[in-house]
Amino acid sequence: VDLVSAYSLYIGVASIVMALVGFGKLAGKVPVSVKAGFKWGCELGVLSSALPNGLYAFGSTLKAAVATSALGDVVTAVKTAIPGSNGISGVANI
Repeated sequence: VDLVSAYSLYIGVASIVMALVGFGKLAGKVPVSVKAGFKWGCELGVLSSALPNGLYAFGSTLKAAVATSALGDVVTAVKTAIPGSNGISGVANI
């Protein structure tokens, strides 16, 4: 709880500082398609992390099924080809 409250406080202070400096003008210059892509990427990351554990009753069974499916093979191939792709393992928790 202390860590969450400290994090929230830091985010609030950073937001105020960025507002005073004028980051809103900079954000206004970012194309709408880039903002939309960023939002979709964040949403898909949260959703892919939440689906196996939170939304399905049998999360561990689902993870095991995905890990042994074709999707698990794709995730393993991507992780092998692109070592920095840590986020993709959240889909199957492999």
